[in-house]
Amino acid sequence: LVNNMWWEFHGSEEGAYAVKYNGSVDKKHICPSKMLADNGKLLLKNRSWQLEDVKGGTLGIVWDLEGPYCWNICFCKECIENFRKFASIASDVALTPQIIRENYNTPWIKYCCRQSTEICRMLRNSMKKINPSAKFGFYSGLPSFDTMESYRADWLDAIGDIDLALLSYYS
Repeated sequence: LVNNMWWEFHGSEEGAYAVKYNGSVDKKHICPSKMLADNGKLLLKNRSWQLEDVKGGTLGIVWDLEGPYCWNICFCKECIENFRKFASIASDVALTPQIIRENYNTPWIKYCCRQSTEICRMLRNSMKKINPSAKFGFYSGLPSFDTMESYRADWLDAIGDIDLALLSYYS
């Protein structure tokens, strides 16, 4: 069987929680930038049980990639600075969630999707080291801008980092 994965990264990682658009802390989600830092140290720690399952015979992992919505998380300083680099925005340009949404809507959505692709890459590479024949993929909406914005899934960006593409027709 293929193990299922959700975006929610529960844990007690103080200081690693995501920041919502309104500036409040979201203790249901870990900041994607913090998950991906240090070669995905926090991501791999959180998903170690699934990687152990692959070692134990699970044939792979499918990520049910249905959000969080790009305008929900994460607007911490680290994510905003990483976005600045991603979108090649000068350091003297002020960036707040509101400014990003008004002036950099599409680049922000592509940045959020890039975070999902990086999660795919890190998990797939780690899984393949354990079991080269295991498969990694995700399930999400049909390729569209709405899927990118609502589900953080850019099929074209992720195609090189997944083995399985499971498209939903209800979104």
